[in-house]
Amino acid sequence: AFARLTDVAVDFELTVARPTVDGDLDSEAALVNEVLDAVTTAKDKRFNVKLVDAGKEADIRLAVMRENAIVGPTSAGGSDPAVWFLSASGDIETNGSELPPRIVVDPATREKLTAATAENLEKIFRATSLARVGSAMEASVPRVNVEFQIKRKETGEMQPLQVASVPVVNPDDQVHILARNDSNQNVDINILYIGSNYSIQRLVVERLVPQAVLKKGLFKFTDGSFGTERMIAVLTPAPAQSIIEDLKYLEQGGVPTA
Repeated sequence: AFARLTDVAVDFELTVARPTVDGDLDSEAALVNEVLDAVTTAKDKRFNVKLVDAGKEADIRLAVMRENAIVGPTSAGGSDPAVWFLSASGDIETNGSELPPRIVVDPATREKLTAATAENLEKIFRATSLARVGSAMEASVPRVNVEFQIKRKETGEMQPLQVASVPVVNPDDQVHILARNDSNQNVDINILYIGSNYSIQRLVVERLVPQAVLKKGLFKFTDGSFGTERMIAVLTPAPAQSIIEDLKYLEQGGVPTA
C-alpha cells in the first residue's frame, strides 16, 4: 500500500482565547470582551478570528493584568491595567527589557482600545497566515535549492538551518542564504522574514537565471529581538521579459510592545 499527498489545506483562521483576569480587573476584562466582540463582527474587518473561552486551546491568548504584576512592583513598570497578547502557551516571555505586546485599558479611551485591538489582530493574523503557508508548501520550482545557514559569532561556523528544528541563536549570530538554480528556466526568489513581534520584511528579491548561485548574508541578530522568528523563501517561475515578482507589498510593522 502507498499514500500520495493530493492536496494541502491551510487553515486561515486565528483562534484567540478571551482574556484571563488578574486581581480586581473584572470591569476592564469585561470592556476588553466587549471590544473583541465588536472588532471580530465588524463588516470591514481584515482578518479571520475565532474567539474561544479563556483557557481553551488557541493561537493567541489574552490576559488583563497590570504591568507591574509582570515586571515586579519595584521596577519602572506602571500600574495601569492592560490587555496583553500572549503566545499559544500563555507564557509571558521577557528578556528583562522587552515585554509582550499590550494595550492600556482605559474606559475613557474606548475608541483607541478598539482601533488598537483591531490593528493588532490584523497584523498577527497576516503574519500567522503567511507562516502557515510557508510551513505547508514545498518548493514550487523543481531543481532550485534554497538553504538558510547560521553563522555563529563564537566559532564562525556555518550551520545549516533545518526545517524540522528550531535553533537557539544569540546576539551577533548571522543568517545567510545559499540558493542555486539548477533548472533550465529563470526563477524569482523572495526571502521573507517574520519577526517575533509579527512584523514582516522582504529581505531579498532576485532573479536567478539557470545555473545561477545566490550566496549572501541576510542579517545579524541583536539583543533587541526576543522570541520565535521565521524565514520563508518564495520561488516563482519567471517567463522571459517579465517583471520581477516582488513581494514587498506583504511587509508590515510589528505589533507594538510598549
